[in-house]
Amino acid sequence: MQPASRFTCLALLLATPLLAAEEPGQEAITLKLHVHFIQSDEPLLDAPPEKIDLDAFLTEINQIWESAAIQFKLKRTSTYRVENKQSEKRYVALFELDEAAFLREKGRQFVRLLPDLKEEKDTFHVVYLHTMPHGFGGRYLSAQGVVVLPQIKYAKYNRSAREQGATGSRLVEPKVLAHELGHALSLSHQRLSGNLMTSGPNTRGLERGTALNDRQIKAARQVARSGRPSNREAQPKAVAGSSTPRPGENQQQPLIRRVLNEQQRASFAQAMRATQAEGQALTGQLAEARKKVQESGDPVPAELRTRVQQLQKELNDLRRNVLDRVRPEVTEEQRRQLRRPAPNPQPRS
Repeated sequence: MQPASRFTCLALLLATPLLAAEEPGQEAITLKLHVHFIQSDEPLLDAPPEKIDLDAFLTEINQIWESAAIQFKLKRTSTYRVENKQSEKRYVALFELDEAAFLREKGRQFVRLLPDLKEEKDTFHVVYLHTMPHGFGGRYLSAQGVVVLPQIKYAKYNRSAREQGATGSRLVEPKVLAHELGHALSLSHQRLSGNLMTSGPNTRGLERGTALNDRQIKAARQVARSGRPSNREAQPKAVAGSSTPRPGENQQQPLIRRVLNEQQRASFAQAMRATQAEGQALTGQLAEARKKVQESGDPVPAELRTRVQQLQKELNDLRRNVLDRVRPEVTEEQRRQLRRPAPNPQPRS
């Protein structure tokens, strides 16, 4: 074989995984995308369409999702004006809240800004606004099946950015939209270096990327075949792609659909998302504490027993807090039906 031929073959071999990482015979799935741009007299909300090069965005997003043989095709774009001035004011007021208080809003202020989407259920919807509080890069509203995305991130609205001396603003990258579309395809946050779904405060220090593992691809394609986004209200068990369950998820989710009404379930889903990071951190700490108990021998040191008991109490309190946030309020009878023994008994002396 001539040197040039050997080089050509080597180049083709190296390029092949990048061009098609899918399983043999895996058919491509094309999903419809409708992008909405908010028009408003409030500068924090107003999102002119010309600020985003959607063609370039879609090219990069489709490159990211190529490994799953999933592609997004722009169905249409539209602009709409927020007519409710009170909703605009409520959104602007979010910038005055600290991050914890903002998270407790559970997405209510975003929901009030959405257009009417009832006629396009077989479409993935993205709603652009100008920017978000606390430097948020995007949000997937699972009960509505809608991605809400800022066009621009400002360092002045992000505490961690200010602490690092960052100033100015930057356009939100296409991979942020690719990440949020991952949520729309049922994927939850990961703690894996280089993964598309790696995000959140408990992943600091990990390199973020655009890779998808086999488990995520399988889960995303399962949703993609339906042609519509994942709706956690309708699919309460869906935790695809996540290595860490949400607080109370495995024990409570099957009951939630039977016990709570439709409006309560939507509120419950938002509350679960708001407490996800805290629940993951507590779950990890509790697992580590229990591991130390198992390794300590007999008798178990008192400080380890106390640590496990305290973490279990905090996790149980967090689960109760999720129910406290549900609106309309959960009745005592509903709580009784949802009540279950702790999944892991506390260590005995």
